[in-house]
Amino acid sequence: MKIGRLLPLLLVNALLAALTIVAVLLSRESFELALQGEKTTGQVIGLVQSTDSEGDTLYSPVVTFTIGDRTLQIEGMTASYPPAYKVGQEVEVVYNPQNLSKAAINKFSELWLLPTMIGGTVAVLFVTLNLVIVGGLLASKGSAE
Repeated sequence: MKIGRLLPLLLVNALLAALTIVAVLLSRESFELALQGEKTTGQVIGLVQSTDSEGDTLYSPVVTFTIGDRTLQIEGMTASYPPAYKVGQEVEVVYNPQNLSKAAINKFSELWLLPTMIGGTVAVLFVTLNLVIVGGLLASKGSAE
């Protein structure tokens, strides 16, 4: 079989490997927070507005929390409409005690949604695209004989 016929398979799998690395890196930070993080209570002090690709307004929470004598601030990873949080609302925050800049709202959508979506999409694409490409290669080989 010529390399030119395998090129689509190689390119697809290289792209999927890159996306897998992204998902693993995103998951790693979430795993570290989940396993080694400490929890505290924070308060939503504001909502950051953003616009999605369709022009809709979305809102991300801005949370402040205190560790010892330090007051820290984080912005939520997920934006939504309507807002998922209200100003003044208390939320649980998980943070890395060795690196206070690593912190997140302790909720599935903040810690795991993005890595789960990327990882799930990569898995579906891997199976589907490989079946299509390999099936096409086998079909073209069979018709050539």
